[in-house]
Amino acid sequence: MAWDFEAASAIFQTHIASQGENGELVLARQRFWNLIKPGETDSEVQLLAQAASDIMNYLNQEKWCINLQEFTTVAHENMRRVISPTELTHWREVYADTCILRAITQCRNFNLFDAVSTLDHAIIISGTTSRIDIILDIIPAIQSSMEQPLGQNSQISKITKPFIQAKSTIPCISPPSFLSFQTVYSRSPFILRNFAQDWPALNNHPWRKAEYLRSIAGPGRMIPVEIGKDYRTDDWKQVIMSWDEFLSTIDFEDQPASKFSEDTLYLAQHDLTIQFPSLRRDIIIPDYVYASLSNSEYANYRPPANDDNILFNTWLGPEGTMSPAHNVCYPKYVVFLFAINALSEPLLGPLL
Repeated sequence: MAWDFEAASAIFQTHIASQGENGELVLARQRFWNLIKPGETDSEVQLLAQAASDIMNYLNQEKWCINLQEFTTVAHENMRRVISPTELTHWREVYADTCILRAITQCRNFNLFDAVSTLDHAIIISGTTSRIDIILDIIPAIQSSMEQPLGQNSQISKITKPFIQAKSTIPCISPPSFLSFQTVYSRSPFILRNFAQDWPALNNHPWRKAEYLRSIAGPGRMIPVEIGKDYRTDDWKQVIMSWDEFLSTIDFEDQPASKFSEDTLYLAQHDLTIQFPSLRRDIIIPDYVYASLSNSEYANYRPPANDDNILFNTWLGPEGTMSPAHNVCYPKYVVFLFAINALSEPLLGPLL
């Protein structure tokens, strides 16, 4: 498998070239290593360079399999302790590189599901680092050698439930022109019914079917999930769990929920399109999203510094999932692809 050498080589080159860095990072490293491993002089850069070099040459495999697992914990903890954006970016990159090297050792030990899980942790915890393209290339390479899970029975009869229309005082209108939205309608919430009816997500790439959502992910994938009905309660928490297992707790058009959980499992405020890029082709971003709004309520809002200049999130949960009423401090556009929802006002922005 050539990808393992290429990935390890890229990491080796990065950390060998990390010379002459700014004083802020040097001091941060000294503070951290004195705290975590007193008396040790090797920095994370030196350790990762050595690990990458050994892994490229198939040396000390067992040693690095153990050490890299420990180092992911160390890097994650330091992400919580950092005091500047520069440090946070650095440790996110370190965490991602550590996960990639660890996944290589897991593959060589034939722990393929563990390797995919490790790489999903890199995406979820470190975010979209400079290694995201490498990670997204590695995952399907590993999956090609994995047995496909049996999944759900394709002969299960179609589930049909009546759509319950929630009562709301939010007005339903026809799609306004871009100029009308920018100058008038953006100042208060409104609903556009059937706005997304032509999206692939509702047609040939149906998000309402578990079979499709499993197919675009492949085996072994992991996602972040909230456990509990209300994030304001003491028993609410977040975990990373199997995508396949999570889908099994939800009623879809082609499957009933096959796994029961006493707690509500809810995927919320997570950009699934980063982990599963093909999902992005299933949606059509409305032009309204790119409107330049002068509403005083968003005076301090600045678009995210990504390619689209938008924050894209996904919500998916079982029947009965709810979010307590809350305010949103930026323009928000919500698209319900399949849902039965009760809306609590006030809601900022359009509901499509």
